Amino acid sequence: MSAVRDRIGRVVRCRRAAFGSVLAAGVLLGLSGCGFHLRGALGGDRLPARMSVTYLRSGNPHGPFAVDLRRALQANGVRMTDDRTRAGAVLSIVQDSFGRRVLSVGASGRAQEYELIYTVRVELSDRAGKILYRSPPIRRTRDFLFDEAAVLGMEREQQILYEDMRKDIVQDVIRRLAAR
Repeated sequence: MSAVRDRIGRVVRCRRAAFGSVLAAGVLLGLSGCGFHLRGALGGDRLPARMSVTYLRSGNPHGPFAVDLRRALQANGVRMTDDRTRAGAVLSIVQDSFGRRVLSVGASGRAQEYELIYTVRVELSDRAGKILYRSPPIRRTRDFLFDEAAVLGMEREQQILYEDMRKDIVQDVIRRLAAR
């Protein structure tokens, strides 16, 4: 009798495993069929062919936005070059700025809440300088509560929010270029 139970248990476990595998395969096929991609993984074939070799022009080529954008382009199959004459396309960072504005003030007259603002504009041109794409200002905002009792922690939190906005904008730029 226990041999029969063992055999039935193995069959049930085997069927559950098979069902789980079929279900996982179905979910993966469904997601890929609807165009779902992991964030940051568009694939090099999705960007315009003229961007296969790209020169990145920036007022601050070693700044955080330029570095993140260069990495994202490379992750999407773009070969970056430092020689503009060898590039099929020139991607220019026209604006890369951040700031903040006061949203609320406490009874003491000091700011308690800020809106952090990060704005970027880019242009894509061919080797001859003809502009192929000019982005509108790409802007991200985050609200930031300021606590006077934890100034050092607030500086770090503000830095983390700017990094998050920058990474968000980099992905937005990649998506906009892929749509061209």
